[in-house]
Parts: sequence; C-alpha cells; structure tokens
Amino acid sequence: MISSTPPASVPRTGVILLTALIGLAIGAGGMRAWMSRVSTGRSAGERESSHPEHEAGEGDEHGHGEAHEEGHVSLSADAARSHGIEIATAAAGKIERTVTLPGEVRLDADRVAHIVPRVAGMVRDVRKKLGDSVAPGEVIAVLDSRELADAKAADLAAASRHELAQTNVARIERLFEKKIAPEEELLKARQALAETDIDHRTAEAKLHALGLTLEQVESLHTEKNTDYARYEIKAPFAGTVVDKHITLGEVVGPESKCFLLADLANVWIDVTLYPQEMPEVAVGHVVIVSASGVAPQRGEIAYISPRIDETARTGLARVVLANAPLKWRPGMFVKADLVLSADEARVVVPESAIQSIENETVVFIAEQEAFVKRPVVVGRRSGDRCEIVSGLEPGDRYASAGTYILKAELGKAEAEHEH
Repeated sequence: MISSTPPASVPRTGVILLTALIGLAIGAGGMRAWMSRVSTGRSAGERESSHPEHEAGEGDEHGHGEAHEEGHVSLSADAARSHGIEIATAAAGKIERTVTLPGEVRLDADRVAHIVPRVAGMVRDVRKKLGDSVAPGEVIAVLDSRELADAKAADLAAASRHELAQTNVARIERLFEKKIAPEEELLKARQALAETDIDHRTAEAKLHALGLTLEQVESLHTEKNTDYARYEIKAPFAGTVVDKHITLGEVVGPESKCFLLADLANVWIDVTLYPQEMPEVAVGHVVIVSASGVAPQRGEIAYISPRIDETARTGLARVVLANAPLKWRPGMFVKADLVLSADEARVVVPESAIQSIENETVVFIAEQEAFVKRPVVVGRRSGDRCEIVSGLEPGDRYASAGTYILKAELGKAEAEHEH
C-alpha cells in the first residue's frame, strides 16, 4: 500500500513579499517612460522657440509687427523734399485749345551789329574769338591805320595854325590901339583866324567821324607819345561774337565785315502759319515754345507778317522770347503750341503729377508722413497740364513733382511684401 504525504504549504509572508517586488518593478518602468516623454516635449518646445517667425503675428512673414498697407508709401516731409517731391493743392484751371506749328529760332535783328572799321588799316591785334561775350565799348580788335595817322596829323596842324592866328590877332590889336597898325591889317588877321578855326573844326569833325571820342581828340594835344596810327574797333553793345572774319596781319577797310555781334538776351521764334490757322491768329495770342531737351517757355505773338510766302503759301508769326540762360540757339527748330482758346476745368494738374501703374492712371495724395496712390480719370490735355475728370477733388493735397520716386518706392515695397 502506497501512502502519499501532502505538500507543505507556502508561508503567507513570502507571498506578500513577492507581490510587493513585482509592483515596484512595474512602477519603475512606468516612471522611466513618463520622464522620457516630458524630456522629448521640452526639447521640441525649445526648438520651436529658437525660430522668431513662430512668434511673429500672422500675416507678417518678416516679423515687422504689422502688415504693409497696399498703395501707401511712408515718407517724411524732410525725405520728400530731399527727393525733389513737391506738394500742391488741387484747384480749378484753364485747359487751352492749341494747334501745334513748326518754328525756328532766329537772332533778334534789332540787336545784331555787323562791325566794320571806319578806316583802312592792317590788323595788329584780335582780342575776341567766336562765342566770346563782350561788354559795351570793349576793344575787340586793333588796327595800324595810316589814314587815321594822317587825320590826326591834320588836326594837330590845324590846331597849331589856329593858335598862331589867335596870337597874331592879339598882337595886331595892340598895335592898332597904339595907332601903329592900320585897320586893314587887323581885319585881315581876324579873317585868317576865322579860316584857321574852320580848318581846325573840320579836322576834329573828321576824327569824330572815324570813331574817336571827344576825350580822345583832346588827348592828342596833351599827350606827346600818342600812337597816331592806332585804331581800336569797339563793341557797340553787350553781346556775343557769333561770326568773325578778321585775322592777324590782314588789311581791312570800311567794306570789311570783321565781326557779327548779337545780343542773345532775346531771340525771335518765327512760327509757320498754315492757311487754316491764319483767320484765328492775332497779335497777343499765347504760344508755348518747346524743343528737344529744352523746357517749354511761354511767349506772345508780337508780329504777324502781312505777306504770304509765294512758294510755300504759308504765313509767318513772330514770338520774342527772353533767353537769359542762352537755351534757345539761333537755327534751332522748335515746336510752337499756339493757344487758340482757353476753357475752364474743375481740376487741373501738371503732367508731372500723373503716373501709370499696372495700366492704371494715378496720382499720389499727400497724407501725414505718407503718400497714397489714388486712381484718376484724365480728360483734356494742354501742353504740360491735364484736366482731372474724377478721382481728385478741389482742395486735395497731392504730389505735383517727383512722383516717379513715389512710383519706384511703391513698386519696391509691394515686391518686398509679396516675398
């Protein structure tokens, strides 16, 4: 008979200890996993904070804090002035009805001199060349003239004879008073004195006719070392030498045109008139003259020729223009905008105020520290002035010059905004 012994039972304290060890192991593993997740999240947060673009406001990809406003150019008043930007106030004006005609710049014939010597002589000195400016009375050339030397010598001789005749009359008068000289002798002496006086006056008149002044004639009798043959050619008025036909050593005379002197302070603009314009044109009408590279200038018709060119069948109108900077040069072809009438317009601005941006005609309205692009509708044009039909109201402040700077700045700002 086989007998079996039942297994010994496990003590309760051992079971409790085993359970505690298993729980501690599980808890340690969970703690390690949780710490790992916290560390990973913190690293990702640090990486995100290292990029400033994540802190910038939405819509500002460059981190400037505010978005660029379309059509605005921020520019201070000082910066605008330094860039040549001018501001004007929109106002009413006149739009002129004009016709464009060809013209040519000519010398003012009333202020042109063909300078010729009054005596024959050899050229000793030429002091001016083409393009030189001269002052009134300035010596521009010097001649050696035998004719002038003879005339001065004749005057000196006549003066000496006249002086001797005066002395003789005085002597005979004393003798006549003492009853020594007869009256007939006194009369003859007085007659001789009158003749010498006439000769002297004639000699002096000839010197004046040759161009010598009263002071120069009188100096002949006081200065012993006078150069009798020296003849000076002088400028009759202030002007510019525009032509020259005199060289050192050549012989010239009263028929020689040595210099052509012109006063270029004023010029003539000869405008060609066609038959259809002639009935509407009158003296006093305004003409806007322009040429390539020259700013337009306004003048008035001063003369209309009563004759018609027989070949071209055209008329002529003349405008006198001031030419202080010497920008109008004789021989230059010009465009003449003849104003036939002038009509009132609600708003008129200069051409320089208008720009074209993306097939849109705009002006720039001046605001505080900024210029704002505003679309406008342009109506009639007249020279450098334009009528604004809509988009600009009287009293609006706008940029009237230097607007190409604003256009460039606006394009630059919009390009940066797109990126």
